[in-house]
Amino acid sequence: MQEQVPTYREPWRPPPPSRPRLLGLALGALLFASLAAFTTNKLVTMAHLRGDLAGIPERTMILSGERRRLSKDTITFGLVDPRSPGGPTWELQLRPGQSEKLRFGDEIVVRCVDIDRSCYVPGSVYIDDGNRRFDLGLLGFELIGLGACVLVATGRLRAWRRALRGIGGRRATPPAPLPAPGPGGVAPR
Repeated sequence: MQEQVPTYREPWRPPPPSRPRLLGLALGALLFASLAAFTTNKLVTMAHLRGDLAGIPERTMILSGERRRLSKDTITFGLVDPRSPGGPTWELQLRPGQSEKLRFGDEIVVRCVDIDRSCYVPGSVYIDDGNRRFDLGLLGFELIGLGACVLVATGRLRAWRRALRGIGGRRATPPAPLPAPGPGGVAPR
């Protein structure tokens, strides 16, 4: 009768952990990065218009007339560049308190953005100190959100890699060598 040779069975290993879910965090980080880029661009444009950064020179324009009232607090006026009579009309938004001092035909010193043909004077709503503080706070919030998304995603990836290393670190012990068969093909006891 032949003896049964013991078979080797590897110890049970748990399945590898599932990949961390990062899609929501990646989309959140992309959203916060996009908003931060937009707000940064707006703050840089505001700094140029305020004169804090060089780049947009002052121009002298002529107040041509009221174009529309956006609300009870904001009035849009038309401006004409005296260097190019008959040229396109520029826009200037003023509060009623600012516009009371001006008359049609007056020359006014402004800084203008060529892309949307809009002009600004010191104290305009767009370049107001309160609007600037709000946008700086908004940029801070957007950068904190971006940093939080990146930190959480990094933490999830590191935890997942640690879990993978923990599983892969346990190596199966090799089976004990089988005894060599003795005379007559029977293994010694």
